[in-house]
Amino acid sequence: SHHLLSTAVARVSSGMYLMLYGPAGTGKSWLGHDIDRALGVDCRVLSVNIQTQDWRVNGANTATTFIRGVARECYEHGGLLLIDEFDNGSPNFLAGMNLLLSSDTYTFADGVTVDRHPQFYVVATANTIGEGGTSQYRARQALDAATLDRFTFMRIDLDPKIEEAMAAQYVEDVSVRADLLKLVRVARQNVTDHNLRVVITPRATLDGAKMLALGEPMSSVVEDRILRGCSRDVAVKILSGTDSADQY
Repeated sequence: SHHLLSTAVARVSSGMYLMLYGPAGTGKSWLGHDIDRALGVDCRVLSVNIQTQDWRVNGANTATTFIRGVARECYEHGGLLLIDEFDNGSPNFLAGMNLLLSSDTYTFADGVTVDRHPQFYVVATANTIGEGGTSQYRARQALDAATLDRFTFMRIDLDPKIEEAMAAQYVEDVSVRADLLKLVRVARQNVTDHNLRVVITPRATLDGAKMLALGEPMSSVVEDRILRGCSRDVAVKILSGTDSADQY
C-alpha cells in the first residue's frame, strides 16, 4: 500500500474532503480504493470528463423512472464517493458538485431534500491543482476558488517501492531490472526538466518489464514505450543521460 495511506485515511475519517493530485500513473485511484477499504465503507466511482453532466450529481427524470446517480447514494446512505479526474469536468458539473459538497442538506432533481449522511466521504483525484491546462495535461479545467476550498490537497508522487515491485513481477534479473528503472526514471526527469508534452508514468515501467519478459530487447522498450513516435529532437532530450542516448 502507498506510504501516505494512513494519513489519507485519518483525514477522510475526520470529515475532510480529500483531493489527491499528481502525475498520471502514481496510483491516486488505487489509493482512493484503499481508503474505502480501510474505512470499511462502500465506494462508488464517478469518472469525470468534459461531457459529464450535472444530472450525475442531481439525478434526472426519464420517461419511466428517476435516475438517482452515484453521488446521491453516498450522500444519503453513506459511503465513499471517489471522483476520478475531477479537473477534467465541465463547469456545470463542477458547480453542481460544489453545491453538494458545501451543503448539510441537498434537494435533488426529484424534489426530495436529503440530509447529508455522517459517513459521506469524498476523495477526488486530479492531475493538476485546478489552475487549468499544463504542457502535459492540456485539457484540464481551471477550478474556481470556492470549489478548491472544499478540499484538503495531498500530492501523490510516485512511490519508488511500488514501481520497483512492478518491475520485479516480470523481470527476475536484478541487473536488467536496474537498467529498466534507470531508463524510465532518467527519462521521466528529463521530461520534467525540459517541460515536454510527454508523460512517462509507472505504466511505462510495468509495460517495459512485460516486454523484457517476452524476450524483447531494451531498444524496443525505448522505442515503443518511452519515445512512442516522438520527433528526433524530443527523443534526444528524453534520453539524455541514459544508456540509449547514443542511438540518437
